[in-house]
Amino acid sequence: MSGLSYISLVCEPSSRHLHLSLAEASISTAMVVGTLVNGPAIEIWGLNILVYITLTFCACSATLVSLFLVDIPKEHARTFKWRQLLRPKHLLDVFRCIARPRQQNGRPLLGLSFLAYLLVYTTIQGFITVSFLYFVKEVGLTLTQFSVFNSTMYVLKSVVGPLFQFIAVKLSISKYNVAVAAAASSVLAYTTMSLGTSGYLQWMGIALLSGQACITSVLHDFQASLVERDELGKLFACDAFLQAVWGVIATVGYNALYGCLVTWQPQFIFAASSLLFLLALITLCLLIILFQKHKVDRISASSHSCN
Repeated sequence: MSGLSYISLVCEPSSRHLHLSLAEASISTAMVVGTLVNGPAIEIWGLNILVYITLTFCACSATLVSLFLVDIPKEHARTFKWRQLLRPKHLLDVFRCIARPRQQNGRPLLGLSFLAYLLVYTTIQGFITVSFLYFVKEVGLTLTQFSVFNSTMYVLKSVVGPLFQFIAVKLSISKYNVAVAAAASSVLAYTTMSLGTSGYLQWMGIALLSGQACITSVLHDFQASLVERDELGKLFACDAFLQAVWGVIATVGYNALYGCLVTWQPQFIFAASSLLFLLALITLCLLIILFQKHKVDRISASSHSCN
């Protein structure tokens, strides 16, 4: 999440959603590499090799950050002692940042953007939770086929989302239209996968899911637009905290629901995902409408203050 904060600080607002989409895609790319590398590495060198791989990548990340990231000038210099970071006050400050009053109904819009993001994140986490059991046990994929299937999904997510956003920028298509189209495509994807265990339906489903990075990047762009520049770190810290907590809730909820459906119609787990994503789509549309009004009100307020 610190990466998203940095991107939000250094990018122009007009292209911020595209760079956030690339950041989301990099996570999917890493998951593909991990899926393809971990299995053979464990078979050849044993389970302990994962520790050394992790340490190597962490060292590479630290080196890249140290060499290439430019420090951002601070508007207000602050000093602190390291022990101060352990105080609960900092966690409370994160939530105060989200809950504090804002001009032109900014606080309800921020809350709505978090609601939409949690709905999207619930379905993504739920898919990860039940996909192995469903596709191996119910669809009948072998472990190799499931690895190919899973890797293909992440490859599509890492390519299609940023590509659509890039094309939209070049053709002057609204990023909001792209996000709504991607959300509608996800609703259709989960509905398609809930219709049966046919392999064609499942491949069609993951193809339709490939644009999800368009949705999450636009929602993060919404959030960054509604807070002050010096609040971006707190914003994405809150996002990370909610992901950690909500990820556990979503995993437990999907496991319980799948346990109830597995002896009846296990594919209906995707019908639940379709319903959740439909709620996310409705929330996103409402957010876009209210945000456009918010921008008009903010411009009007600025012009009145200048006069």
